[in-house]
Amino acid sequence: MRVSVDRFDPGFVRDPQRYDVIVNGAPIKHCITADEEAGIAIVVKLDERGKIVVDRSRESLAREMIEGEVKIVVRPAQHALLRG
Repeated sequence: MRVSVDRFDPGFVRDPQRYDVIVNGAPIKHCITADEEAGIAIVVKLDERGKIVVDRSRESLAREMIEGEVKIVVRPAQHALLRG
């Protein structure tokens, strides 16, 4: 399975909050794209203080790739409560 918040990625999903990404047994935050078959997760890069790094040359968030055993967990959809 592949999921991504990048609308130009073939794994684009409209509801990314339904997916948890785990790499090598650890949950991943700020994930942009995860691919179980390729064994990669592309995430927003953080500095040593945990702050998001901006790539000023591209005027976007810096990214980094993590390789390993990638697991994508799908959470059940939240259903709207029906009011009578």
